[in-house]
Amino acid sequence: METTLIELREVSVFLAGRDEPVLHQLSGAIREGEWLTVAGRNGSGKSVLGRLLAGLDGRYSGEIGRSAHGASVRLIMQNPEAQLIGDTVVEDLRFGMECAGIPPEEMALRMEGALVGAGLSGLEACPVSRLSGGQKQLLAIAGALAAQPAVLIADEATSMLDPEARRRLLNLLKILQNKGLTVIHITQLLEETAYAGRIWALDGGRLVFDGTSEEFFYGRVGSPSGEIGSPCRAAGLLPPLAVAVAERLKARGLLADRFPMTPEALEKAVLS
Repeated sequence: METTLIELREVSVFLAGRDEPVLHQLSGAIREGEWLTVAGRNGSGKSVLGRLLAGLDGRYSGEIGRSAHGASVRLIMQNPEAQLIGDTVVEDLRFGMECAGIPPEEMALRMEGALVGAGLSGLEACPVSRLSGGQKQLLAIAGALAAQPAVLIADEATSMLDPEARRRLLNLLKILQNKGLTVIHITQLLEETAYAGRIWALDGGRLVFDGTSEEFFYGRVGSPSGEIGSPCRAAGLLPPLAVAVAERLKARGLLADRFPMTPEALEKAVLS
């Protein structure tokens, strides 16, 4: 039986100085060990939702239920400058682990694993001020991984990374998710949704879709052919190139029951 870690029941979120909510009556559940991608245009409320799920609630109405065993949650923000404290890489990681209550005897091993996973090995003594923007983002990610949370919320965490670093990070998170980590992945890069088991799409502060990646891009089973791709497009988003090409091929009857999400899957579908 799947364990629900966080459940929203008709939750609306209000920001300071604004009478109208920025998130409107959201209802949904985050389950243990899943990968949930949150997609939406700029201004749709994705980052506000990330902070809400992380427990930085602010002013809201409705109900938020959290697991009785108090699963730890870490949020990686889009701007790494807002969450780096130490003067050097190792000092920043140590500070984060101290705040998380990690026993001193465990810190060295956790630090080593986090630095290897984030691709920062060898930079332990490097001043944070000398890191590039992408390296600072990787350090923020390493700090979150070192804490070994039950839930990791990544808010546009790959936005400052080059394609190879982005691929390496997402693959690492997928490995950790397969071992039980719950990943909430907030992104505008829809090609990254191939990693998702489930997608929430926001539009205008409302949850307009909750389902699988396949359903998000290609429509729900049994929907009229004219609605193929409508959940994604209805949210004001354009699908990744592989999906857009597959849509055209399906419209010509060339892919039948295949629903590729990536260029590799598209190539396999076309050649088979």
